[in-house]
Amino acid sequence: TPQQLLGMTIIHLVFYAQNEAIGVGRIGAVDIGGSMFIHLFGAYFGLGMSWGLGRCNKTALPKTASTYEGIKTTKLSDTLPMIGTLFLWCFWPSFNAALAGSADIRERTIINTVLSLAACAFTVFAFTVLFRKEKKFSMVDIQNA
Repeated sequence: TPQQLLGMTIIHLVFYAQNEAIGVGRIGAVDIGGSMFIHLFGAYFGLGMSWGLGRCNKTALPKTASTYEGIKTTKLSDTLPMIGTLFLWCFWPSFNAALAGSADIRERTIINTVLSLAACAFTVFAFTVLFRKEKKFSMVDIQNA
């Protein structure tokens, strides 16, 4: 409902501001691109809100809504998101390093971003093969890595 969304937005803004104040002010974490705090907080806030709202609306969703069975992809529906994924792989490191002060910090930011992208991709490849019944790679999982 609109009231739930408004309440969720207000709660999100308050807790995100507190999260960033603690991370930057008290802990002294350096987040050059601004992506560490927003993505980590958004992930855990989304999980918490899904858990909280899901407990309230157990009968709202059909039982098959949580499965991906029956969702078919085409070559076009896999190709276009993969182009976006490759675009992000090429430009995300320089985007993260754009606000870094010195060349040394920019270089470390780019290296850390590439290493984290590679770790995510490797983990998705490994878990896709481990947990899929077909024991094949899923393009959707790789795009979401």
